Amino acid sequence: MAAATGPRSAVSSIGAGPPLHAHPFEEWFYILEGSFLFELAGKPFSVAAGDFVHAPSNQPHVFQNTSDKDARMLVIAKPGGLENYFAELAEKAVNDPTNVAALSEIAARYGIRLLGPSIAARR
Repeated sequence: MAAATGPRSAVSSIGAGPPLHAHPFEEWFYILEGSFLFELAGKPFSVAAGDFVHAPSNQPHVFQNTSDKDARMLVIAKPGGLENYFAELAEKAVNDPTNVAALSEIAARYGIRLLGPSIAARR
């Protein structure tokens, strides 16, 4: 049985969220605080504290914090290893946040395909 990444609490700033993406691993999101707009397979829906979202493997998805404050969620991925992606991404973003090519290269190494802009960038 494949290992899962242990639950990690992620903080999302007001209006923040990743670009539209897909990956070969499953991802689960449990909303701890705040509210989010999710889009899964092209279908938008809102979630709030206590809600749970499952993104199946290879399913395009994106989300945005729609709260008026920072929001938090637990993120679980199966199989494990996603925590290494976030650590590598955070290090690169701190050193050179404008280097989109380098950030995309990190994503590709973990099988993450960037498919489009974030929700905020579409507006």
